[in-house]
Amino acid sequence: MNAHVENLAIKLTVHVDETERTRMRLGDDVKVFIDAAHKQHVIGKVIFISPKGALKYKNGETKEGKARLMYEVKIEISNPSDFLKVDLPAGAIVETK
Repeated sequence: MNAHVENLAIKLTVHVDETERTRMRLGDDVKVFIDAAHKQHVIGKVIFISPKGALKYKNGETKEGKARLMYEVKIEISNPSDFLKVDLPAGAIVETK
């Protein structure tokens, strides 16, 4: 995951597989867990979903030993208190409706 700061917001880039991609919509709420925040989370919004996937390995090799089709997703997180910093390890969970 990569992040950069823009106007008191953090933009987080993650990669998801086909199954996760089909459940996502622009504007979906996303829980973002920051490793340094001890199980606390912040809420972000899905602002971009790539229409094209790329073959990549997710967390190393898959059970089948093949690459998976992965899609780039960008999440915007409000950061008015400047709590979040670029390059903090984080995980994201998309809340689907």
